[in-house]
Amino acid sequence: MNLISRASAGAIDFFNGANTITAKTSGTVDDIFTKIDSIVTVVIGLVGVIIFAYVIYGGFLYLTSQGEPAQTKKAQQIILFAIIGAVILGLAYAISTLIVNFVNNGKLT
Repeated sequence: MNLISRASAGAIDFFNGANTITAKTSGTVDDIFTKIDSIVTVVIGLVGVIIFAYVIYGGFLYLTSQGEPAQTKKAQQIILFAIIGAVILGLAYAISTLIVNFVNNGKLT
């Protein structure tokens, strides 16, 4: 048994009143990278929602600025930084997907 390709975790059965610890020995390195990919996808999705909220906030500030130069500039900067963040987020997603695919398949696809 390869120790690197196996993951083990223990669980206590509280529901049946038993105090036995059972070992779960399922999982491989590929499973770990798949789980990491899932976590990264969720985090990127949450950050995407935050970026969308910043664009909406910047648009609201722009619409309510009533021509004040300081408020208009602040709104434009918020929208610009949100767009830059979206580009960085897209690149991060692409790089993480390439790394996970390379590790899982041994090739860049």
